[in-house]
Amino acid sequence: MKFRVVSNLELEIIMERFLSERDLVEQIGLSRVTLWRKVRAGDFPPPRKISQNRKAWLESEVSDWISARPVADAYRSAEELAK
Repeated sequence: MKFRVVSNLELEIIMERFLSERDLVEQIGLSRVTLWRKVRAGDFPPPRKISQNRKAWLESEVSDWISARPVADAYRSAEELAK
C-alpha cells in the first residue's frame, strides 16, 4: 500500500495491484516472447515474485511504461514532425 499527499488535509491511499502474465499480454498487446525479450533487455519492468511459483507485474509500473511510450508518427501533427 502506498500513500500520497493530495493536499495538506487529504491523504490518498493507493492500493497496488498485480497483473499476471496473461493479463499483461492482453493489456499491452505484445506477445509473451516479446514481453520477455523486453524484460531481459531492460526495456520493460521486471516481474515481482509473489509466491514460489508465481511472478506478476505491478500495475503502476506497467502504467508508467505505457505512459512513457512515444506517440505514433501517424498521430503527430505536422509541427511536431518538423521539429
